[in-house]
Amino acid sequence: MQERMAQSALMLGVCYMVCTTALYLSTGGFTTEFLGLRIALSDLQKPTLITLACIAVWLLLAKDRMTTIVKSLAYVESLSLNTHKTIAYLVGFMAAVCLSLLKLKQHLVFQTTAFDLGLQASVAWNTLHGRLLYDSLQNINYLGDHFSPIHLVLAPLYFVWENAATLLILQSIGIGLASTALYLLTLAKVPHKWLALVMTTCFLFNPYLHRISIFDFHPIAFAIPLFLWILYSLEKGQRTAVVVLSLLALTVEETLLPPLLGLGMYMGIFHKEFRRVGYSIALVAAVCFVVELKVAMPYFLHDDRLTHISRYTNLGGNSLDEILRALVRNPLILGRELVSPWHKVSALVLLLLSVGCLPLFSPHTLLLLPLAIVPIVVSNYAPQWSWQGQYAATTLPFLFFGSVSGLHRLHLLLTRLGARWGAFSSASAARVAGLLLLMLLAYNLDGRPEYIAPWSRTHVEAIARFIQEIPPTARVCATTHFIPHLINREHVVVFGAFKHGALDLGHADYLLIDTQRGGWPLSKEELPRAVAEVYQSNAYIPFKEYDGVVLLKRRTDDTSAPH
Repeated sequence: MQERMAQSALMLGVCYMVCTTALYLSTGGFTTEFLGLRIALSDLQKPTLITLACIAVWLLLAKDRMTTIVKSLAYVESLSLNTHKTIAYLVGFMAAVCLSLLKLKQHLVFQTTAFDLGLQASVAWNTLHGRLLYDSLQNINYLGDHFSPIHLVLAPLYFVWENAATLLILQSIGIGLASTALYLLTLAKVPHKWLALVMTTCFLFNPYLHRISIFDFHPIAFAIPLFLWILYSLEKGQRTAVVVLSLLALTVEETLLPPLLGLGMYMGIFHKEFRRVGYSIALVAAVCFVVELKVAMPYFLHDDRLTHISRYTNLGGNSLDEILRALVRNPLILGRELVSPWHKVSALVLLLLSVGCLPLFSPHTLLLLPLAIVPIVVSNYAPQWSWQGQYAATTLPFLFFGSVSGLHRLHLLLTRLGARWGAFSSASAARVAGLLLLMLLAYNLDGRPEYIAPWSRTHVEAIARFIQEIPPTARVCATTHFIPHLINREHVVVFGAFKHGALDLGHADYLLIDTQRGGWPLSKEELPRAVAEVYQSNAYIPFKEYDGVVLLKRRTDDTSAPH
């Protein structure tokens, strides 16, 4: 009876997952009613949780079939190293494809935004057309905002398809490559090959990874594949690969430089054959960090300041020099800001829980984390220290490297305990390991954000039609989630920006406004007032209007400049 219940739970879970996946892929999600009950399928998060619960029931109740799991693991273990390497690249390819499809769907239903996909696409498009690293949304050289010369590499790729979605696909490919690197890294460090598949699964379920992926495109996301491939190359003794990938990391963003410095120090301390290389990388990263913050970024911004310095005024100043002087006078400020407010500590604990606290079993790898974590946590900007969006990108690769090393040490510890106290049966060990893995996956899946919010086909089709009406050379002012689709032009402004207390429309020829949906810089309450101000100005006349989407055209008979 118990075995029959176990098999029924497993079959129910698998069938439910297969059916819901087929429905989701064929419909893209739906909402309907059946016998008075509302049925909705917007993503696969709940079906996956239910399936994991059914598998957990099976693991708890099954007896005879546990040997099947043991045999399956033994089969995976018996596969050759080359076969596992093939699986690693196949997993990376599948992850890249799935994430690309999700991001494309998100983009096509207008759920990407001006800040930051529109901004990044503007830099890529302008660089491709000769205006190197120019950001038309902020009207600055982007190197003054973030020092990311990697756009010189991305711009030629943007030429293949001059669409902001190209950047989303590149980011997804980067995450896919990261999963391949982690698989290979686990193979190199952990004695059991099947654990590479387990570790990569945990990586792809990690909610912080999806927080990075879900929010538009950011160059900092490339920190994940770059650092994981550097660590893998380090384990394999590939000196040239370490140097080349480290040089590439220098071009991504100034935020990669502190963790790269820490990685160089780690190489010098724990890998004797990489001592010179490691210390050289650390020195170059430190020099570049100082030069970029003190000289390069203010130069390109044409201002003696840093764009995001306001996030660090809690450290005792309004400029980098003031902050450094305050920290020299009172170093305890840094300690205070690491734990105040206390939510910073809880947010860090949750980040550690997402990898099962495995890095704690490998203390020496924890040395990689401070220079990645401290610059984020000491900020007064809540989305940053709560690890929202892209801000976990420089920390995740070191967390998972620590998890791999921690898993290796945990395996050695359990082996010693088994020798002293008597080993569990293989079936019992598989049952316990399976339940722990399911608990971690369910915990992470429950915290994963949704890629695509509910959307209306009528609304999306109206927006797409109106965008086609706007000439490619026209000046445009549009709602934030329209900007990524209009960014391939010299003049584009986000609707809702203010200049000298008045609504700044950037002398646009066309306004494209979604009256149903607010978005930065306007709240839902501020949007109607801004739209009313446009109509009252009498500078624009309605050109098209449908389902809450309004396309306005600048009056040709009005010689006065718009607000």
